[in-house]
This record gives sequence, structure tokens and C-alpha cells, in this order.
Amino acid sequence: MHILSSHRRTIVVVLVAISLLTVVMKFKVIKPVMLPQYFLAEEVTKQEVKEYTHAYFHPYIYTLSPTDHIKTTYKDRKIILWYVPPRYVNNTPNLQPLKACPERNCFTTTNTKYMNEAAAVLFNAQIMQIPKPMSRPDPKQIWILHDTEPEKPDWSHSVAFRKPQWRDLFNWTMFYREDSDIFAPYGIVRKKKPSELFNRDLDSIVKNKNKTVASMFSHCATEGKRQEYVKLLQKHIDIDIYGGCGPLKWSRNNDRGFMTMLNLTYKFYLAFENSFCEDYISEKFYRYYIADIILVARGGGNYTKYIPAGTFIDTRDFNTTKDLADHLHYLNKNHEAYMALLRKKDLYISETEPQKTVHGKTVTFTHYQYETRGLCEVCYRLHNLQNYSKTIERIDKWFDSKLCYPPTDLM
Repeated sequence: MHILSSHRRTIVVVLVAISLLTVVMKFKVIKPVMLPQYFLAEEVTKQEVKEYTHAYFHPYIYTLSPTDHIKTTYKDRKIILWYVPPRYVNNTPNLQPLKACPERNCFTTTNTKYMNEAAAVLFNAQIMQIPKPMSRPDPKQIWILHDTEPEKPDWSHSVAFRKPQWRDLFNWTMFYREDSDIFAPYGIVRKKKPSELFNRDLDSIVKNKNKTVASMFSHCATEGKRQEYVKLLQKHIDIDIYGGCGPLKWSRNNDRGFMTMLNLTYKFYLAFENSFCEDYISEKFYRYYIADIILVARGGGNYTKYIPAGTFIDTRDFNTTKDLADHLHYLNKNHEAYMALLRKKDLYISETEPQKTVHGKTVTFTHYQYETRGLCEVCYRLHNLQNYSKTIERIDKWFDSKLCYPPTDLM
């Protein structure tokens, strides 16, 4: 029997390894890539990015493809200045990396000393009251009109961006509106990942509930006539109303306790908006979608475009408040019909981000907004400015194209 020398055995092993590697590479050569803007910063393959996007997220949320992000390098530092920040953005004198994509080399601040260095400057539309525009230190600096509030007449007719000096100076928009350059919704609903699915005893949870409908309202007189609609609905079904517009009180700083109480007690929660505006679905919906209750939605947003049908109830599907109440009574009495909704909803999860307003060391208010991902898109665009450079002519006309409107369902 011929025995190979130690030297020859080493050569044979190397040759076999090379042969096996060549065979494998013929079948799969996929380099690790960074996840796109709405994913965590971890390495996955391009195929995994494609499968993840397809399986778990609604495509309308993303205006940029995974390939766009993969090809982008983020070498140069970009500063995003909140020149007129919304109320929920805390004072940040120093540069803060973006929470959702710190690897992109973009930083936010509210410190106007960075005006000359800033690649982008954000102006909150509702709060903006600057009579005359300041000089733009660099013609390539991007000015962004931003807002999260419904576009209502009580504030939108007298703001500074309508003035002739301002209205032709903005480059991008960042609103809850889907026609914005940067879409910044209050939240998203996505399919749960396998690791988020649990074999929970939903039947026992529901059978232990002893009340039907609840909600919490802090603004009583609204453009959407929410209070009027609720009063009509109360003629046909009992509703427990918490907050400033009802007899039941709950501290707005104890949101977690309120959520726990809802889970244990109620079957339905009224997620009614203050205003009827196209694309407007606020935290009233996304915040409570994760609870073990069925939401009743009322507003101007196209809910079934954003949220899977059969996981919530839309008041627009009923001709009158009595019809809606009859349906809620039916579901309350028919366990399996109610459970069909809840089981389907349990396959999905909502995501929104708490934005805590801090005074000193005290959190005085928590606003929910899915905004850090939108800032990642701002960052991406700044690193690819050649593809996104523009100036909006008459931004007031764009703003007015989707003003809020009065409801027509008070029946």
C-alpha cells in the first residue's frame, strides 16, 4: 500500500478544498450587505433583504430600494439642523447621530451655530413664525418643510411659509402625507417575524374581559366632530371615556398602565382622529394596535392601504352609528367572530417611536412618531444629492392640495 508523504498529503488537502470551494461558488456568491434604512444595522445577504422586505413590510412605505442603499457610501459627515423644531424635539446643542442609522454619518442638532455647516435645515410648518428668510450659506443646502399635525385652518393660514419671501425657497417636504418627499408617518403596521409569534391563550384573555368599549380623548371640540359622533354612538352602546372629555380620569404620564388596563378589561377601543385629512393616521391608532383589543378607526386616512383588513373596524363601513353599534354588539356576543379578528391581528405588530419631551429631568409628555427612519432617508438623499436636488415652486399650493375637510358621517 502506497502511503503519501506528509508534504504530498498537505498538497492534496489544499487541492480538494479549492475544488470544493469552486463548486460552492458556482451556486452562490452573495456578499454581505448592510440593511436598508428601515432595518437594523446588521449584515445580511441581498436575498435576505429582498425576502424580509417582501414578507414583513408594506411596500408603499419605502421610496428607496435596497439596492440604492447598498451602493451608497457615507464618507462625508452631514449635519441636519432643526432650525424650527416641533415641540417634541428636545434641545440638542451638540451633534447627535441618527438613532436608526448611526453608520450613515449624519447628525442632528437644534443648535443654530451649525447653520453654515448644515447640509439640511428643517422648519416645522406649524411653529414657523420667521418674518424674513435668513441667507442660505450654501446654494446646495437643503431646506425642508416639516410637520406632523393635521393641516387645519386654525393654524395653517397664517404661517410664515405662505409669505412670498418664503414660499419658493424649500427643496423637500417631510410630512405624514404620502406625497411628501420624505414620508414620515406616525407609525407602521408590519407582519410579525417568526421570533415574535407566540402561542398565546387569546381565548382566556378575551373571556376575562368584562367591558365592551373604551377610549381616551383630551380635546373635546375638534374639526372632526369626534365628540358629536361619540354621543350619537352612545345612544346605542355603552362607552367608557377617559381623559378630559369624559368622566373617567387617567394620568397621561401612565400610558403603560392604561394599556394594561385596556388589555384586561375592554374588547374595543375607539381610535378616533381629531381631524379628517387624507393620509392622516395618528398615534391614536398605531399606539394601541399592539394591545389585545380591536380598534375602531374613524378618520380621513385610507386605513386598508396602511393596515391589513380584518384586523380593525372602520366606521366608514357603516351607514349610521346604530349600524356600527349593532356590529359591535354582535361581535361582543359572538366569541368566535370576535376571536377571528383578534387572531388575525395577532399576526401583525405596529411600530412607532416614543419622543419624550423633557424639562429638566422630568418627562412631561410623550409623543409617538415614526420619524427616525424618515431622517435616515434625509441622510441618504444628502449623500446622493445629485439625484434629489430641486426647488419647490409655491410650496403653499402643495400644502393646500390636501387640507383637512369636515366629516359627513354624523348620522
